[in-house]
This record gives sequence, C-alpha cells and structure tokens, in this order.
Amino acid sequence: MKTKADKRADVNARALLEEILGKIPVRELEKLGHLEVSSPSRQGRVYLVPLSARGLVHVYDDREFVMSLCSHPVTRLPVLGVVLTHVLMIEGCEAEYLRTANVFALARL
Repeated sequence: MKTKADKRADVNARALLEEILGKIPVRELEKLGHLEVSSPSRQGRVYLVPLSARGLVHVYDDREFVMSLCSHPVTRLPVLGVVLTHVLMIEGCEAEYLRTANVFALARL
C-alpha cells in the first residue's frame, strides 16, 4: 500500500515529466507502455523506455533491434521518476548511460 509520501512523489514525478516532455508524450507513454527517446548522437537510434521501474530499455538502430539495457536507480523512485531518469541520461549523457548500463545484446525480453 502506498503511503502519502509515495502518492505525493508519484504526483510530483508526473508533473515534472509533463513539464519536461509535455502532456502528449506522457499520455502516449501510458497508452503504449513505453516512451521513444531518440539518440542525440546517433542518427536512427531509438531507445524504448518502458513504463516500469524494473523493465529493460530496448535499443533500435534504423528500426532494427540491437540490444536491451538494464539500468536502475540505487534509491527507490516513482515509476515516472525512473522513466524521467532514463530520458535525462540518454539525452544529457548518452555515452555515460551506455557505459554504466548492463547490456543484453541480441536478447529482446
């Protein structure tokens, strides 16, 4: 059962995600179960970030699956906070994101 603090954290994470991405991408995330994030450094690369605190991020180059990534925060965050963390890392420091994530090449789970 969620505490008041957990519920407040969920609301805050959603508000922050909507402020950064806009309401339409957040609705698409909830509808599709993932968010598409384009690589800032590699044309044709797209990361599918799941609406999950524990899901794998799938990576596609020119619409072809190439790998799955596992990267999770050390502390507990709301699900939308985890999604936002992935987005900010990919867009802000993609090389570090790729360096620190566990890579599952050719393993689409």
